[in-house]
Amino acid sequence: MFETAPGRNIGGVPRRVSSPVFVGRVAERAALSAALERAATGEPGIVLISGEAGVGKTRLLTEVSTLSAGMGVTAVGGLCVDVAAGTLAYAPFVDIVRELHRAGYTAALPPPTRSELSRLIPEIRPARDAAPGGGQGGQGRLFAAVRDLLAVASTPTPILVTIEDLHWADASTLDLVTYLARSVQTEPWLLVATARIDTLNRRHPLLGVVAELARLPWFERIDIARFDEGEVVQQLTGILGRIPEPDLAREVFERSDGNAFFAEELVATGGVRGAPLPTSLREVLAARLAALDDVTQGIVRVAAVAGRVVGHELLERVAATPSPVLIAALREAVDQRVLLHVVDPAPGYAFRHALLREAALDQLLAAERTVIHRAIADTLEQEALSPGGELARTGEIAYHALAAGDLPRALTASLAAVTAAEAASAHAEAEVHLDRILEIWPRVPDAAAQVGMDHPDLLARAARAAASAGHQARGAALARDALAELDPADRQRRVAVLLELFDYAWEATDIAAAEGAVLEATSMLGEERSATSVQAFTADAGLRWHQGRYTSAREAALRGIAIARECGARRDLARALTILGQIHTHLGETNNAEESYAEAARIFEDLSDPDVQTRSSRYRAWARYMHGRFEESLALNRHALTIARRVGSDGRYGVLLLDGILESLIELGRWAEARATGGQILERKTISFEVVYTHMSLARLDTLQGRIAEAEHEIAQAAEIPAVGPHRIWQLEDTIFLAYATGRHADGRRLMESALAASPEPDRDATLWWSLLKAIGGEADRADAARRRRRITEVVEAVATGRRYLAVFRRSAHAAIEADGAGPMVRSELSSADAEESRLEDRPEPALWMPAVEARFELQQPWELAYARYRQAEAVLASGGGAIDAAPPLRDAHAAASNLGAAPLRIAIEALASRARIQLDSPQGSAGPAMKTSATTLTARELEVLTLVAAGHTNREIGDRLFISEKTVSVHVTHAMNKLGALSRYEAAAAATRQGLLEPESRPSH
Repeated sequence: MFETAPGRNIGGVPRRVSSPVFVGRVAERAALSAALERAATGEPGIVLISGEAGVGKTRLLTEVSTLSAGMGVTAVGGLCVDVAAGTLAYAPFVDIVRELHRAGYTAALPPPTRSELSRLIPEIRPARDAAPGGGQGGQGRLFAAVRDLLAVASTPTPILVTIEDLHWADASTLDLVTYLARSVQTEPWLLVATARIDTLNRRHPLLGVVAELARLPWFERIDIARFDEGEVVQQLTGILGRIPEPDLAREVFERSDGNAFFAEELVATGGVRGAPLPTSLREVLAARLAALDDVTQGIVRVAAVAGRVVGHELLERVAATPSPVLIAALREAVDQRVLLHVVDPAPGYAFRHALLREAALDQLLAAERTVIHRAIADTLEQEALSPGGELARTGEIAYHALAAGDLPRALTASLAAVTAAEAASAHAEAEVHLDRILEIWPRVPDAAAQVGMDHPDLLARAARAAASAGHQARGAALARDALAELDPADRQRRVAVLLELFDYAWEATDIAAAEGAVLEATSMLGEERSATSVQAFTADAGLRWHQGRYTSAREAALRGIAIARECGARRDLARALTILGQIHTHLGETNNAEESYAEAARIFEDLSDPDVQTRSSRYRAWARYMHGRFEESLALNRHALTIARRVGSDGRYGVLLLDGILESLIELGRWAEARATGGQILERKTISFEVVYTHMSLARLDTLQGRIAEAEHEIAQAAEIPAVGPHRIWQLEDTIFLAYATGRHADGRRLMESALAASPEPDRDATLWWSLLKAIGGEADRADAARRRRRITEVVEAVATGRRYLAVFRRSAHAAIEADGAGPMVRSELSSADAEESRLEDRPEPALWMPAVEARFELQQPWELAYARYRQAEAVLASGGGAIDAAPPLRDAHAAASNLGAAPLRIAIEALASRARIQLDSPQGSAGPAMKTSATTLTARELEVLTLVAAGHTNREIGDRLFISEKTVSVHVTHAMNKLGALSRYEAAAAATRQGLLEPESRPSH
């Protein structure tokens, strides 16, 4: 039964105001139970429980924790607090990490990981461990450490992580939640958070996070509605211990409007069963607080000013109440369900509901709040009473000092909070505190003396924090403000800020601002030869490299390298060498690139800079790829990804490294692995520039496999991302390939011209090679089709275009060979270009395809090798050779295309074999018996339709000519595609043409 206490039984209602029975939420509970079961099988999940204040989010979160216990799932949780937006970094994860540490899970972690976690919980790090690192890469290391801890905790049993009130989360907590959602994809874990979504303004950062998480396949959102009348009856039955009278139930339902918390409060205040009902929720809550005695109300008000959660010792100091009296008052507040007793992260008290805290705050005069804020700030300065450690303590002091109107102390406390946040790599919180300092600065007469820096330095530091937090555009704006205040004669400081502005502006895609910053910095430095000038020349080289201006970029990099060697600036030397290696790679000088990268790698190894080492390894892998050493490129990218995951920079570089892996797997013919890798990248739903490469790599793979619709989708995704220089060329190259592969020669030519226009130095630009080679082959196809249709003008145009592309390619390739000998890749592509030229000129020469076959075999490129063998067999037949000579390369090509799943190439090979009467499965050394006519039988109407498709007509045009509907045309095309095993209308027409199935007049001889 329910106990009652004398003096606390209002209107015969027991003091228990929460139903012990979980009410309603059947679908929501089932969804959470299913998510827990999936987590138990190794499938991660993220669930956001959303609803208005008091609707029952916390009760549902408690229920899922109860469910987890019954399923053998470890449950840990944390709470976001609203002391002030952005001042308590990682608040819920402090609780979560502490709980897992006390359970012993941190013991299995390596010392560096424990050291990173000690930023949140100092007691984790044994004395012998190194202090955790900060800096821009520090946040990534901290995030990775939290991820590793959760992985360890989920090894013996699945783990449930709960976070309450995510709408109050600081920016770093939101970043960490997003990181975990992206990076933890296979561990048995479930993250469940609660938030008030509908009441947030449209600029609230949580809305952006929710929108991004919603793209993840394992994200689920549960929106909780208010109770209906029947559920309110169930709720009251649990509270009262009996079924409520109908009039009571109706009264509570109408007044609470189905809000679970409001209903409980109405019962608790006695505003039922004939007693006057409060006219507003504020009165309901005020009545709840008024039920407390005067001393308890005073204690509750102090707790409200301190925050939703307040430590026992802090409350004792600030309230200045004797311990026995304080304990008695707190007991009453807990008994009346105003406060809850908590033990983690330290003994203290939390408000049962945020609305109760808000009501208590409303009862204080402004002057009373000021006094309490000042007392809290004083106490926190004197004693380390904040359970969140130094990071939380400094933030709380700054907040309370500002609220108390003590601006000088708020200024210095905010600076201390900045230092603590930077040490914990909580860059978003550092940005918030720096913004506060900038706001306070004009109102504090001796601000510069107090913080030990002038206003331009403060602006520059705020710019660094903003950029580190991922707000590059704002970082650039702050850097400009700093420059505006710096004395033009203060060259050293101006140059430093200009070089930082270059980084921020480039990352924010403000190319003009980045270029302006570099030009001003280099002009100010003049002929100076110092480490600073090395940085300036390296930035200048990087800018020119990104713009595709390789010759001038190399000059800038070499100047920086020469000065770095003179000055002994090794770190700056390594960075300049890395930029030079990238420039060499894009010039096709892969041997020179390897020399630059090798020297840079030795320096980075000595300097123990894993973050930069990761980037350097990726660039080195790209050079190996361009050299034709795909296995080595694959290994380097995987090595760099291991480093990135170890040091926590996977979130920053993971997409780029995985795409490097994807590129190599495609070339090596390991397409199943490539498809899985592409899936890993897209599952991250990363919004970044680097994902353009992934979309294009997948478009290439789709085109090779004949998945035309999918390729077009990937290309459309990539096209939404702005790009310049080589990035624009990469954005176009697989679009060019797809256009030519599907017979859209005019589109292919137009796109190739766009790629050439995007390169300031096309005669030296190795990033154009692949596109040019595919365009040359495409123009050869166009010329061949035009010859068969006797379209002489089109033949002349195609040949002229192909020759022009050949000339550009050869000038660039031979320049690379002359510079450093180049590598097997460029020599292979030159061989292929020579052979494609024979097709273009209608001079089939089998001997020209043999070097291409040998080169592709050496490079281990199975698709390119199969294509070269197919063309070799075609040239044998076209030059008058016999089927016996053409059969071996054609059979090898068919086997490779079939194994790869390269449907378009396989269909082309089968069509050629059909025309030449070569049996593809006959023994080597013979042509085999005459190949039977294709078992595929097209109807007369299907042949008519394909004839017009081959001539370039649309479905509507075909329907008009044949006097049938556009839909009927589509049906005929679909049937023809199915019979021919084609994946597009163009491929079906091409296959029918090659098999000799179309009407003679559509393919005249030449």
